[in-house]
Amino acid sequence: MLQPTPQTQIEAQAPRKGTVRPMTAADVPGVARLFLKVFRGADKPAGADLENYLQALVLGSPSYEAMAGTQIYQQQDGRIRSALLLRLWLAERVEGAGIAVLALALAQVVTVPSVAEFSLARGDKFILEGLTPVLSAYVLAFVVFLAAAFFDRPRSIWLARIGLISYSMYLFHWCVNVVVYRFLPFTGQVGDVFTMLICIVLTLIASWLVYRTVERPMIMFGRTILLRRGAKRC
Repeated sequence: MLQPTPQTQIEAQAPRKGTVRPMTAADVPGVARLFLKVFRGADKPAGADLENYLQALVLGSPSYEAMAGTQIYQQQDGRIRSALLLRLWLAERVEGAGIAVLALALAQVVTVPSVAEFSLARGDKFILEGLTPVLSAYVLAFVVFLAAAFFDRPRSIWLARIGLISYSMYLFHWCVNVVVYRFLPFTGQVGDVFTMLICIVLTLIASWLVYRTVERPMIMFGRTILLRRGAKRC
């Protein structure tokens, strides 16, 4: 009788070109020097104060997890590449891009349902409660992108306004979602679509308030400082 071959546990993904790794204490001096070069225009080693600040900000945070940044990067990187592929097909009419989009869509249709039960059992948050909310989000995003491309509305004034609050949306959408989920928890059914719509509306409202009361005043304050410095130099 054949004995099953023992399998070794894979603790981390093999490194590949273009991947990122978690930040460690050894990276702090390099990050601090890059910070000075980008924001101060000074290509020199940073002082201990800046290094200690960055280390406390990143590595000392209670929410810091070594693999969290890598997972988020890989998810966002995949979505960005998918959007670029759609642009190559619809906007730039690159030969073969349509076939690539079809292959990608089929891969998504096959892959997402196949990993749903595994994701739920593992608790990795890729599938929260069921397939319906995830598939609805995929379909909605695809339809909106196609509509924008076919009706030539990427330069819509509404999209421009959303662009103004996009960073606030990025920062606060999960906070809004957590509050909504406490009162309207996911069930994995069609009703979750309405929960998602409520999250979107409340996220837009919260992001607009943050933009008007915090982000925009700080931007204007920063511009004022830069203008004063420019006037002094002249």
